[in-house]
Amino acid sequence: TVFLKKSLLLDTSKSFSDFLLSIFSPLFKLRFDNLAFFILKSYLFFKAFRQLLKLVNDFDIVHLNKLYPFGLFALYIKKHHKKPFIISEHWSGYKTSMIYKVNLIHKILGKIITRKAEFVVPISRDLGNRMQQLGLKGNYDQVPNVVDTEMFAPSENKESILTI
Repeated sequence: TVFLKKSLLLDTSKSFSDFLLSIFSPLFKLRFDNLAFFILKSYLFFKAFRQLLKLVNDFDIVHLNKLYPFGLFALYIKKHHKKPFIISEHWSGYKTSMIYKVNLIHKILGKIITRKAEFVVPISRDLGNRMQQLGLKGNYDQVPNVVDTEMFAPSENKESILTI
């Protein structure tokens, strides 16, 4: 037996391939477990989605409030039922470093989903600009503020009683 860098024990009685397998097999197992979970979760989501779709009568449009994973269902509906979808995006992660924690599959699918949407309506112009900078191209539109600020404005009278 030989010690390598004080932390790795090399058993010379085994072949080199057995040695490599003993080091990397926990990584393969971890990846397989994650992949198996992802496949199972995806299958169950899709199964529940198809059951729900059978309960819904006719509809004209799909409105997403979250790009992924629900955008995959919208793509399915667009392809198989010829129904358009729009996205109202709220996630502030596009404006922060959180986007770098999203895995590659989510990024690729997000690009496809935004490109296929009839409209992408982020909650702010800044969010829309950031999404496009990240490669989420699509037909972006802005919905104006729906509050009539001439009719509804903060009161200038300050009451001493707390009101909710």
